[in-house]
Amino acid sequence: MKFPSINFSNLRPLRFLMAALLLAFLWIGSAVPSWAGVSSPSQGEDALKQIQKDSEQVLRGGPPSLEDVQAKAQEGINEVQGGADKEKMKNPANSQSSTSVEEKIKEGMDNIRDIFNP
Repeated sequence: MKFPSINFSNLRPLRFLMAALLLAFLWIGSAVPSWAGVSSPSQGEDALKQIQKDSEQVLRGGPPSLEDVQAKAQEGINEVQGGADKEKMKNPANSQSSTSVEEKIKEGMDNIRDIFNP
């Protein structure tokens, strides 16, 4: 019985093509995280300049009084962050549609009961 022989030299262009595609996918995969940050580099700069200015003012003037700290804290979320990204944070007003942990646990337990008690 004669076995058909496979001519591996005919597969060299295919191997080269597969290697080139693999390298292209690896290169694109390493570049995707940089594409995710589409915002401009100067977008966060204004907030940082204000934080630096406030820090320099505190260093020149000594420690702030309790009233100053409380007044600054009332401007936003906390003294350091101020009102930055306040609208992006989760709070009861913007998370009414979400389910609580207890509700998720109850749903999971109900699903488990349904599986074992048909």
